[in-house]
Amino acid sequence: AIQTANILEFIALVHPYLANTSSSHSLEIRAIARGHYSKLKPCRLKDLSEASVAQLRLFLEKANGKQYCLFYALSAAEPTENIYNQSSDIAGTYVLPMDLDNCDYKQYQTVRETLESLGIETVDIYTGRGFQLLILLKELERNPKIFRLFTELMRRKGFAVDSQIVDNARLFRLPATYNAKYVDSKGFIYEAALVNKTSTRYEVKDIFDRLEQLEDV
Repeated sequence: AIQTANILEFIALVHPYLANTSSSHSLEIRAIARGHYSKLKPCRLKDLSEASVAQLRLFLEKANGKQYCLFYALSAAEPTENIYNQSSDIAGTYVLPMDLDNCDYKQYQTVRETLESLGIETVDIYTGRGFQLLILLKELERNPKIFRLFTELMRRKGFAVDSQIVDNARLFRLPATYNAKYVDSKGFIYEAALVNKTSTRYEVKDIFDRLEQLEDV
């Protein structure tokens, strides 16, 4: 119950349209098997109704205790029965994402401090191998190239973000789940956890203008 509640709190920030039962968009959560487990059907949520919560809880019960990595879509999907994996299924996004892979806490703090100096707050997830940061947007951004433009801007400004975050069908690791991809010699598995949150939302142009205040590297 605690895990489900934590995930619901998170996805309500990243996919705010879920609070609107009349929205036609949906969120996909996908389980990737890291061991010899059967493939799980993705969980697609259209709202945060009791039925949707029950659907999410059942999906988590099937994945928990096994070597599955759980990911959520950064973008909202259009109404479709297809598995969410192509640009044609995408309506847009409410986030600008940053993936700091193999990043330690000190490096993460440096990034946070730089963004905060520009008045930019983020939702942050520790993935077990680094950090993923999200800037929340006020409106649905429909530009299919927005992730590429944002990643290129961040790298131009000296941020060591993953250069591969350019596809609007990108998945990020779901907090309150485990990173089963990396198991140490003692069998320890790292938890993906929400380490910072905000409800502050921005216009895309505002974020780009603020980042342009930094010198190019």
